[in-house]
Amino acid sequence: MELKQFISNTLAEIAEGVNNAKPIYDSMGGIVNPRDFTYPSKDLSHFYIQDKRYFPSYIEFEVALTQDKSSKSSGGIGVLLGSISAGGKTGTEEAMTALTKIKFTIPVVLP
Repeated sequence: MELKQFISNTLAEIAEGVNNAKPIYDSMGGIVNPRDFTYPSKDLSHFYIQDKRYFPSYIEFEVALTQDKSSKSSGGIGVLLGSISAGGKTGTEEAMTALTKIKFTIPVVLP
């Protein structure tokens, strides 16, 4: 998979997850990724939507994706899915592991 395809798919999956969570939070009295809000000056501890004050929580996600490969080709270091991978010899085969990390934050107002 090319890096641009990986980024596009990842962003689409995050957006889908946020959209799927919105009606669930709404039914419980919460808000996921609020829109049309204003922060008072530089204070990020609360914001306003139509003159009502909310105190958001910032949910941080860190997702790690791994890919393992074995082959009989020569070893080395390369870029795979936007991450650095390293190869090492195990007997007569080479084992490759790639790790890609994605980190993002979504503001929510808990019910």
